[in-house]
Amino acid sequence: MQAKHHEQAEARRLRAEGRSLNEISDALGVSKSSASLWVRDLPRPPRSQQDRDERRRHMEEVCWGPRRARREALHRVERETAAGAVQSLGERELFLLGVGLYWAEGTKSKAWRTQHKVQFVNSDAGMIDVFLAWLDLLGVERDRLRFAVSIHESSDIPGAENGIGPIRWACQPRRSTGPS
Repeated sequence: MQAKHHEQAEARRLRAEGRSLNEISDALGVSKSSASLWVRDLPRPPRSQQDRDERRRHMEEVCWGPRRARREALHRVERETAAGAVQSLGERELFLLGVGLYWAEGTKSKAWRTQHKVQFVNSDAGMIDVFLAWLDLLGVERDRLRFAVSIHESSDIPGAENGIGPIRWACQPRRSTGPS
């Protein structure tokens, strides 16, 4: 019984020095739960910014890194499976998909604000590709299209203007109103 009292006193001394439960349990060769029980009434030592940064890096690398990698691999397989199942769209499918996109992402004429134009707001290049293909299917001439890029002031505006796919096409000076 005397040995336990000695270990308890030593655990309390180490905690008062600012040691963590893991450090105390390792130093005394006892379980973390025993060390916690012996020092539960003492304040937790404050963690330095360096300790917090190391803990965060550890959690990201050891704990979340493998989980993130598994999740990304699963998503990649799901995307490939979906792409293989869809293959190519017929005119009917493209028409219905375009109507759905416009219904979900486009602005419509209202009784209090009539307008005779189509507006589509989306940041996904794939969705923009589908919408442009839908406009092509409907016979809308590309020269009639005008684009506006909305980008947050803290973002990389030159990078967005020099983007890929429909974004690059939309950002050509004669077709774009520029970032807003």
